[in-house]
Amino acid sequence: MLRAPLFSLSAVVLAWLVAALFLTSAAPGAGAEIYEPQVVGGEGVPSGKYPFIASIQSSRVYTPSGHFCAGTLIDRDSVLTAAHCAEIITRRPTHSSLSYREVRVVVGRTLLRSDQGQVRRIGSFSDIRVHPGYRNFAFDVAVINLDRPVSGIRPVRLATAGQDYLERPGRMVTAAGWGNTVPQSLVDSLFGTGGLRVPNRMQEVSVPVVSDRFAQQTYGSLDWSYVPRLMVAAGDSDLDTCQGDSGGPLFDRTGGGYAQIGITSFGLGCGVLNFPGVYTEVNAPKIRAFIVRAAGL
Repeated sequence: MLRAPLFSLSAVVLAWLVAALFLTSAAPGAGAEIYEPQVVGGEGVPSGKYPFIASIQSSRVYTPSGHFCAGTLIDRDSVLTAAHCAEIITRRPTHSSLSYREVRVVVGRTLLRSDQGQVRRIGSFSDIRVHPGYRNFAFDVAVINLDRPVSGIRPVRLATAGQDYLERPGRMVTAAGWGNTVPQSLVDSLFGTGGLRVPNRMQEVSVPVVSDRFAQQTYGSLDWSYVPRLMVAAGDSDLDTCQGDSGGPLFDRTGGGYAQIGITSFGLGCGVLNFPGVYTEVNAPKIRAFIVRAAGL
């Protein structure tokens, strides 16, 4: 399912509206329950450590501060996130979607229930740009153009084609966000029985990159399409992203600062043995070209 966004509407309770629905397809249907990724097995992040990570929020979502998805500041006025997060933001609100007018993007905040950071809005519906190739799990990427620039926060850099070593199997990389911290089995993911604990403080976890071959074999056995040149897999038993982490980054520290490798997309459960989390690969040519165009980089 996609690592679903945490989305609960006042009219209908929709568990963490999906941004990375684990096990199901991308877009949530009306009345559908979405399971979003969160960091399982992580630890609290000191305030200000990752100011480029954004919390995407709405007052119609029943989580701390209305958080339902994450993203990253990639330019002063552009936030990168998952397509399955962006597609629940529509022109007009419904029982299973949010109007762009009621969504806020908070950058530079570590504690959800605080006034840290800078709050921005989405100026118009056309400022939400979803990759035209987005279908189910492929091309799960979107860019949100903010109503005004963010000041004093350094955007994260996107990993380049020359930094393929960041995706070498076995390399330890970082995932961070405010996702569910309760491990979710396959059954839990399907039926929403695993419990939900949304942290106030951003969590981070160090996870190993997994080979494309292993990810293909694992998800291929379930007839899910893992596409090596579009996706990267990472995670281990009890170390994973989960519901609510959708749209957030998989990244590593390099000589020039932090480089984002992936966007939290989907996985089977959270912290399930032999089922790593799957991330949209930002340096894939067709994905990077879209990001550069949409953000005007």
